[in-house]
Amino acid sequence: SASILNKSNIKSIQRGTLEMAREVSSRNVTISSVNTAKAMVNFLGAQAASYHETSRYQECTYGYARTSHHFVTLQLVNSTTIRIIREEAHMPVTVSWEVIEFY
Repeated sequence: SASILNKSNIKSIQRGTLEMAREVSSRNVTISSVNTAKAMVNFLGAQAASYHETSRYQECTYGYARTSHHFVTLQLVNSTTIRIIREEAHMPVTVSWEVIEFY
């Protein structure tokens, strides 16, 4: 039973980052082939350029911060493709991802 506990159920792990330009809201990433029935894709985070904007309205000052990585979703489209989508594309962003395939 000790040998069973030491074995991993993970067949492969692929990780990477993808840079998305300011105007881009969707991109595909090519990965090594996986069995989609035994694989999952994970969003590991995003890093974006940010800017701050201040506006005045009726003697009040409002501050805004946009980081441009709101609502990032990842989809395993097929055995060799991940699709990365973001809802707002105001600034460049780098998205980190991983695909884990199990036996």
